[in-house]
Amino acid sequence: MQQETINDDQTTQTQVFSNIPVTPNLSGEFQLNTQSVLQLDMDSNGTIDQSLQPSAVIDANQSQDFVLPVTTAAISSIQGQSGFYRDNVIVTMTATDPVIAGHETKTSGVFKTQYSLDGGMYQDSVQRILISDEGSHTLSFFSTDSAGNNETIQTITFTIDKTPPEFTFQFDPVSKDLKFSGTDNISSPVIVSDQDDLVTLSDQAGNQKIIKLKDKNRRRITKAEIQSITYNGIPQNLNKNRFLFSWRLDRQGNLTSLSQNIVSKKEFNISAVYSNGKTLLVGKDVTGRILQTKNGLVILKVTTDKGDLKWSY
Repeated sequence: MQQETINDDQTTQTQVFSNIPVTPNLSGEFQLNTQSVLQLDMDSNGTIDQSLQPSAVIDANQSQDFVLPVTTAAISSIQGQSGFYRDNVIVTMTATDPVIAGHETKTSGVFKTQYSLDGGMYQDSVQRILISDEGSHTLSFFSTDSAGNNETIQTITFTIDKTPPEFTFQFDPVSKDLKFSGTDNISSPVIVSDQDDLVTLSDQAGNQKIIKLKDKNRRRITKAEIQSITYNGIPQNLNKNRFLFSWRLDRQGNLTSLSQNIVSKKEFNISAVYSNGKTLLVGKDVTGRILQTKNGLVILKVTTDKGDLKWSY
């Protein structure tokens, strides 16, 4: 909204009221003096609810500024794949009011920039916006120049994922080997890189979880035991955790026995020993002691959980 001062049919000054919150019941009136005051009655009940000073006072040339301002947003963080970050995100917005060659005096300059995060209320931008919560985010923003021109709203989307994926693995009776997969709380798919004694999970944000096995050539020695687990390069304490799988094959490559042993640092443990067509389960979990014999091959599914081990079957 604008209030113009006119002398001899020429605009000499314009007082600009930018981005007034318009509602169906809004009414207003001016108090005219050296600098106008806009009084707003938000619900048309005859009571003034808000008095506004001009957001800008511009001269006759600047009143001819009809060019929209332009805002650019730059993200600073640790980036994985495009649009995914594994640390806090800092957004810096820079606004300019374009100068048209030959009409330099008609540029009014940037008044302010406003932004909305994840559908929230628009607010005035600060120099740097910090977003720390994990998950998907949408940042909308626009700038207004002193002549009251609003830039078309711009939007950027990005995802913050600071948490490495978790392993799921179990013995595969078809390949006669361990099979690894990964799950992530935010970004997927998870990429699995199985390099024999070194298995790596990577999510879209670049978080990594690595399991190091004690021995190479696990298919040849038919044994696998965890030596270490790291989350984004940070080793996890495995003092009370244990994982050991061993198996035997006959000359035709058929599975004759499989021993699966898991110990959790929460003092849960399970041993599943398969031979002669039966599996003996011995251990302890939240339900109490385990002692069962089941026909056929029982395969334990092992998952990691922030350095701990969990199982199911």
